[in-house]
Amino acid sequence: MAPESTELARRLVACPRWEWLPGMRGVGSDCHEAHQAARVTLPDESPPGSQYDPWMPGSGSFPDLDDEVTRLAILAVVRRAWGHPHLVAVTLDAKEWCMGSVPHDCEPLWWSKGEPSEIAAFARALEAAP
Repeated sequence: MAPESTELARRLVACPRWEWLPGMRGVGSDCHEAHQAARVTLPDESPPGSQYDPWMPGSGSFPDLDDEVTRLAILAVVRRAWGHPHLVAVTLDAKEWCMGSVPHDCEPLWWSKGEPSEIAAFARALEAAP
């Protein structure tokens, strides 16, 4: 990952509402082999005879932001943190990203504005989560 992505990933795991979800790809010093990527799995998710051991990241790991499944799971983490299943990240010009929602009354709710990337908007919204 690029240094900017690594910094964003570290911001995410530093949030009190951060959680690892199964299927996320972790990187860092406590993966199966130092600095190698591993997918989060739970003990009951590894089928008998599977070549994969259950793995939950420790404090030396952070999400691989180059992985599409992980980025999608981060959106789920933000939605859970806010208790809002319709939270989305939007941009009109691909330069500034906002995180928000349009509830039934059509008045937008914004949790972040003017972030340089979708993941940065996720991080800002997770940092601000109650």
